[in-house]
Amino acid sequence: MNYTTEHYNEDCKIANWVFNRYFKQHIGLKGDMVQMAVIRLWQARTQHDKKKGTYATFACLCAYREMLMFLRKERKHFCNVSLYEKIEDGLFLIDTLRFEENKVFELLETEDLAGKIAAVVWSFGRSGKKIIDLYLKHYSQAEIAARVGVTRPYVTKQIKAFRELLKKELSN
Repeated sequence: MNYTTEHYNEDCKIANWVFNRYFKQHIGLKGDMVQMAVIRLWQARTQHDKKKGTYATFACLCAYREMLMFLRKERKHFCNVSLYEKIEDGLFLIDTLRFEENKVFELLETEDLAGKIAAVVWSFGRSGKKIIDLYLKHYSQAEIAARVGVTRPYVTKQIKAFRELLKKELSN
């Protein structure tokens, strides 16, 4: 069976639907999760037996399982992040966060600030974590895209998602 553009578009729609239905809380991982699901669906096309049901039902189950396995793998790579972790010579993570001066001390007094930041960073996939790391090191979006091997619009989207999630997490 040849894998056509129509097959790819259908698989993308299914993978996006599964993500939005079951995993939308992991928005920072969306690109990676959907990509992994589409790859799995490409393989699933050859395994589908029409006698057992529709392809869409089978594909949703395959995409769901692939995304779930991806999340489990990501959790294994989770690590605690300290605000005082050294990024470069004399530069710490806390130095890269932009807050109004009077609010910095209020935020630092809360015990769960590092946990909130870690949760935000953890919600991104491997490429997303690399993008955030380079962003925090003040690389330009074009430089980040070249180093990670993704497009500049994807970098912009990941940085925007990181900022929004961080802002949301810190406002709670």
